[in-house]
Amino acid sequence: MPEMLQAFHFLRPWWLLGLLPLLLTWRYGDRGNRTRDHWAQVIAPHLLGAMMVRSRAQRWFNPVRVAVVMMSLGFIAVAGPAWERQPTPLFEDEAPLIIALDVSASMDQRDVQPSRLIRARQKIEDLLTLRGGSRAALLVYAGSAHRVIPLTGDPDALLHLLSAVNVQMMPRPGKLPESVLPLVARLLSESAVPGTLLLLGDGIGAATLPAVERFFAQPEVAGAQLLVLGIGTSGAPVEGADFIPLERESLQQLAAAGGGIYQEVTTDRQDVQRLARAIDNHLISVQDEELPWVDAGYWLLMPFAGLFLLWFRKGWTLQWLVVVAGATFLMPVNSARADFADWWLTPDQQGRYLFAQGDYAEAAERFEDLRWKATAYYAAEQFDLAAEYFSRDDTPSGLFNRANALAQGRHYLAAVRGYDEVLIRVPGHEGALHNRALVQAIIDEINALSAAQVAEGDETARDPGAEPRTADGAERQVLPGEEARTFTAEEILADERLQEMWLRGVQADPARFLGIKFQMQLEAAP
Repeated sequence: MPEMLQAFHFLRPWWLLGLLPLLLTWRYGDRGNRTRDHWAQVIAPHLLGAMMVRSRAQRWFNPVRVAVVMMSLGFIAVAGPAWERQPTPLFEDEAPLIIALDVSASMDQRDVQPSRLIRARQKIEDLLTLRGGSRAALLVYAGSAHRVIPLTGDPDALLHLLSAVNVQMMPRPGKLPESVLPLVARLLSESAVPGTLLLLGDGIGAATLPAVERFFAQPEVAGAQLLVLGIGTSGAPVEGADFIPLERESLQQLAAAGGGIYQEVTTDRQDVQRLARAIDNHLISVQDEELPWVDAGYWLLMPFAGLFLLWFRKGWTLQWLVVVAGATFLMPVNSARADFADWWLTPDQQGRYLFAQGDYAEAAERFEDLRWKATAYYAAEQFDLAAEYFSRDDTPSGLFNRANALAQGRHYLAAVRGYDEVLIRVPGHEGALHNRALVQAIIDEINALSAAQVAEGDETARDPGAEPRTADGAERQVLPGEEARTFTAEEILADERLQEMWLRGVQADPARFLGIKFQMQLEAAP
């Protein structure tokens, strides 16, 4: 409440000047209507009360005073009272949340049931549920850091891979939270808005604190936020086990080194709710000057309309409104009464209002302007429809937006071709160059993972002394005369049947898929 009062102001304060002549007029007119004062000059005071027909309450409730209240509300509403910034849905969706999960050996301890790692995964799932479709990426670390999934607005894809994360898949033992920082820097550089790094773990490494302090002091990550969720307890060790307690003080120092917030895990969802509020509040505070103020004057229209209905009282003015109201309700259902907004607003104005309210799908239906219609479909995450309407704009901007919609709809090959067309029209187009590189990286990763799946299925590629793996028995055997083949990303993405087969192979054993991926990343690291 104090913050709200401190931020309270009027967006159009000059309209408040209309209150001065209004109040003066009311004061003068009300003085002339004081019947009791007139009769008091000729009737004794002790007789006047008995001889008056109307009571004091009835005299106060009159058209003049109600009109003054109505017009005062009208002036205040038009002046635009405001005390909070408007959260822009598109902006919020673009703010990245980078989740870094500790998958070292100590996270398998069961002082937090069912285990520290499983509880951390549950907290991530709860947080993603609270944040809806906002973009998030998942990193894991032990002695090395690895990217599980890049920034995505699809929580189901992230949660599918998260469920497979385990300690055994990490290629290098250890506990080095600072190893995620290069990956975090790369993800933050891909976003135009400030992001949040959420680190979930039970301890830090010897060089973690200075590394984190240096990282958050860089101008390249200015505005980024660090949140730390401690998983575990510092109680007595389990009998007969090598117990590693939660390093609470170290994690608090880690949060302080990044200028962030430390939160310890709770049995309920209070910890997740606090983290979600911290993410939202940080986003608004960093971009405070760019967010529009909420015009609260619209709420005053409701009491204004309620007072306006009093003019239907017998003896009050504007009784002719009964005729207008009756005519309105006698109209057919499919006429103006069915869509009252059409009387006052054009379809594009209606769409713009709905867009500002966050009702993007309905806004897209109302818009007649094709660019706005396409933008509304894009905001509603109906990317195929957005691409269709963007394709009707044969300008570099329209082509670029269409390519973005194709990329969001996972039509990666078509998106690359779209970016190429933009670059032909406008050589050196920064947005097209940047987005094309991102989409091409996705295609290259599909190529690499496809090759890795075939290599993993090739018995000759194994170390002869390697132990059999859990999922080996489920492998498809290559029949005599049949040759294992590596499909390129272009072949996989162009053929729905191959795409389904490839995804089925990934989804069958995501833990093994991630293990291969992490080993490849470690070998490719300089």
